[in-house]
Amino acid sequence: QLLSGTWFHARFSFKEISFWTLVLCSFLIVIINSINLGTTYGVDSYPTTYLIIEELQEMSIYFFAIILLFYSGELIWKEKEVKFDLIYGTTSVSSIIDLGSKFLGLLCVYVMVIFALILGGILFQIGSGYDEVELSVYFQGFFLEIFPFLVLHTFASFFFHMLTGKKFLGILMTLMFFIVYVAIGIFGI
Repeated sequence: QLLSGTWFHARFSFKEISFWTLVLCSFLIVIINSINLGTTYGVDSYPTTYLIIEELQEMSIYFFAIILLFYSGELIWKEKEVKFDLIYGTTSVSSIIDLGSKFLGLLCVYVMVIFALILGGILFQIGSGYDEVELSVYFQGFFLEIFPFLVLHTFASFFFHMLTGKKFLGILMTLMFFIVYVAIGIFGI
């Protein structure tokens, strides 16, 4: 039940036009920012994997935050919004399994976006004439640096949604948590 629920909730996000619009916007902004990638004092450098991953990490974190804020609320509250929660509550699926599948479904969405960004970075490198692609740097940059951050914030978002019992209040609490987390990092508290 957990795996089928995870796939169901991930497909829900993939079917949304707003999701694909967000992914397209992220690619366009990364491409636009990559025009002057590695240019220092008017001298261009090769698009090494380190430069590409730094650019992808810098720009994609905002899009991951938007996906987190928007889709965590959508996944948790979609049954209630369409007045299907009472019927859904009578099924034999445990609420823990349901919540876990929604959580894992959102993590699957992150993984798919990460793979798309990695593919885009590799294609940019090859298109720029630089063929020394280091996959380990891509995977380390995304799965060891950004993905744990996304897991923590997704867990916090689900917690705030369950704590408040309201969709937009949960989104607001998640946004406040995100701002405090960033502020702590900036000010070194």
